[in-house]
Amino acid sequence: MRNILNVLFIALALTACQKETPQDTAPIESNVGVPAAEGGTVVTTMDAGGYTYVELESNGSKFWAAGPSIKVKVGDKVTLGPGSIMQNFQSKSLDRTFESILFTGAIIIDAAGQASGGQSAGGGAASAEAAAPAKGDIAKAEGGYTVEEVFTKKAELGGKTISVKGKIVKASGFIMNANWYHIQDGTGAEGANDLVVTSQDTIEAGSIVVAKGPLTLNKDFGSGYKFDLIMEEAKLVAE
Repeated sequence: MRNILNVLFIALALTACQKETPQDTAPIESNVGVPAAEGGTVVTTMDAGGYTYVELESNGSKFWAAGPSIKVKVGDKVTLGPGSIMQNFQSKSLDRTFESILFTGAIIIDAAGQASGGQSAGGGAASAEAAAPAKGDIAKAEGGYTVEEVFTKKAELGGKTISVKGKIVKASGFIMNANWYHIQDGTGAEGANDLVVTSQDTIEAGSIVVAKGPLTLNKDFGSGYKFDLIMEEAKLVAE
């Protein structure tokens, strides 16, 4: 059953998007796992970049967390889904740097039992979206490939580490121990214009990034969900 749910979460995460959101900068450090039981009482809340930011108080201590947009107010008690702690995360949308912040796939209001991103209290593939770039908006990374070239040259590039510059049009996490992104650069026809990327880095939808990682061909997650190509465990650098 757990494997089936994971596959369903991925299916939800891998959907096209058209919503515009601001850009934020990548964190300096990441990769610190956090259990799903983290939570507390909301003492501060704000929205930016397709995310809801909350300052929580728990057992006399305060900390910041962020997840896909949700209506939450001061005094609400919330539980956070699995995520990663980011050190020195700079939010351009809020014009501030968080010394430490937990990015989570779901913020669950305990009383209402409703999670961010339209998910139930059981968790899920919450996501943030941004409008797709137009042709010519994004220049190819030096020594890298366009999204269209990755698809047309997949037989040659499969198994190799490559670089692609593009805009994050959808960001979903934390699913199967990774954040999931859709990257587009304005090149390629339908079906060859959207590169799926997994990474431990957390970057907001709408950001322009250079993604570098191994390209995997014919990735099969089971239950009929298979990708012709996917970039896994990529390093993302925001520009």
